[in-house]
Amino acid sequence: MSGNLAGYPARLMSFLIDFVLVSVLSYLVSLVVSEVYLFYLVSFAIGFCYFAYFFKKQATPGMNVVDLKLVKFNSSNVSYIDGIVRYLGMIFSTFVFFIGFLWIIIDENNQGWHDKLAGTYVVKETPRI
Repeated sequence: MSGNLAGYPARLMSFLIDFVLVSVLSYLVSLVVSEVYLFYLVSFAIGFCYFAYFFKKQATPGMNVVDLKLVKFNSSNVSYIDGIVRYLGMIFSTFVFFIGFLWIIIDENNQGWHDKLAGTYVVKETPRI
C-alpha cells in the first residue's frame, strides 16, 4: 500500500470521537429502556448501524474530523458487508484485550485485525480547505 496510510494516533483520535458519539446515543437509549439486556441489545444495534453505515460511506464522523478515509485493497467500494465484517472484527479485537487494535502499531500496512478481515485500509486524505 502507498505511503499515505493513516498512523495510529490519527486512527485512535477518530475512534475516540466515534466512541463518544455512539456512547451518547446509547446513553439516550438508557433514559427510556429500563431492562439491562434490552439496553445492551439496543446499544449494540446502534454501534452496528452507525459503523456499518459510515464505513460504507468510507468515513465515520470521527474519521472526517482527522481527514481519514476507508478504502479497499482492490480499489472497489466499501460495501455494507465489508462494514459489518469490519465492525464485528472491532468487537472481537475488544474482547481480546484490544490486541487487534494495537496490531496497527506493528503492522507494515497499519492494519488492525478488523481491517485485515474486511480487506480495508485507512488512509490519510488531503485536508479540506
